[in-house]
Amino acid sequence: MKKFIKRGLSLILVAALSLSFNLAFATSEQRQDVVNYMNKMANVPWIAGRDIEYWNPKYGIVFKCGENYFGVPYSQFLRNTSLETFKRLIKSGKYYGICGLGHTIPEGSDCSSAVSMAWQLLNKDIPYLSTYDMIPTLDNPYIVKVGNYNVPEDATTSIEIIKNNEEDAMYNAYSELRPGDAVVTRGNDSGHVVLVKEVDARNEEIIGIGQEGVNENGVCLGKDGKSTWRDNRRLSFDELYSKNYIPITIKEFSCK
Repeated sequence: MKKFIKRGLSLILVAALSLSFNLAFATSEQRQDVVNYMNKMANVPWIAGRDIEYWNPKYGIVFKCGENYFGVPYSQFLRNTSLETFKRLIKSGKYYGICGLGHTIPEGSDCSSAVSMAWQLLNKDIPYLSTYDMIPTLDNPYIVKVGNYNVPEDATTSIEIIKNNEEDAMYNAYSELRPGDAVVTRGNDSGHVVLVKEVDARNEEIIGIGQEGVNENGVCLGKDGKSTWRDNRRLSFDELYSKNYIPITIKEFSCK
């Protein structure tokens, strides 16, 4: 009888270990799916079919007729344009924008809606979040913190969170990031989020990808002025900490 019990327990243990491995493998694949989706959004090629202004008219014409560009364009006005939708808008390699705000502007995404769309691969109920919605308070229905740092229950900015934690706690949290997670910084009026592609804990840096927009001269920040995305961007833990970035993820990736 003892022999059968021992054998039964062994089979249960093997099954549990197999299930744990399969879940970890599945989650690893899901994380890579999120990263791959961001990569595709950042690198889809297109030609401007006409002059297209930035969503904010103060920058003037950003995408010039006949020139080659890459990535779903940055926009805070029409910010829910998925990769699939943008591809459908490209006709014979050309994209023409849409008339809005009194001029021709792009359909696109901003930093937080782009990350939201990548995370929607795991949970279709995740809305188009803003950086304000990404503060990982206990009552946040979608976002949780990565690592063991303190989040005040009434926090609305990452600045408050950084001030409530020792530097070591934040650096340890950065080191726990995995592909598909993100780092977000948020002040009172604005913020920014970057999706994590890789983490180099030994050298204390991450490699990220995200919508960055244009500089003060209206020049796209990625691919030598041909994309509003910055891909393979290296961010040291020092830079993350000094700019009040906190590590976050979706609940589907937590504890996995």
